Amino acid sequence: MDFKNLTTADKLLWIRTTAGLQQLEEWLKEGKSQRQIALTLKICAETLYRWRDKYPDIGDTIAPYTPTKAVPSFDMTRPPAYRIICAYEDNQTSILGSIYDEYDTLDELWNSPFMKEYFDFWKIEASDYYGECLVSLSHRGTYKLSNYIGISYCKVTAKGKIIALVPPTA
Repeated sequence: MDFKNLTTADKLLWIRTTAGLQQLEEWLKEGKSQRQIALTLKICAETLYRWRDKYPDIGDTIAPYTPTKAVPSFDMTRPPAYRIICAYEDNQTSILGSIYDEYDTLDELWNSPFMKEYFDFWKIEASDYYGECLVSLSHRGTYKLSNYIGISYCKVTAKGKIIALVPPTA
């Protein structure tokens, strides 16, 4: 069928016919993605997504061929530790970012190769910031080293959420 000369409304009418739904299923069986099918129909992929969500006959035809989102089957729980967090953003209830490394003590973290490189790169003395870091950690469990890097005493939940904690006193 030549879809080039049909209006979008006519394409919708056709795809909802028995022949149209059978053709849709055939394309899906061939392994075509919804985006590829939309290109074949000469419509935007978003239009096909809207039709799929609005019309049960189209949605039911597509559903068996739609991959489901994978849910991590592993537990990401990590006990409290001092962690360097990159792409750091503190949003009050949890921290967004990627954990670069973790340490049992703040001294181990502060003297790590990462921190040495960080302070050497910026040509600043690590000792000038240690006291400030201690105070911040003791109040909030976090210390913002830069706009992109943070230090936190935190735990990680089973789903990977980073939760800042006030570290225990020595």
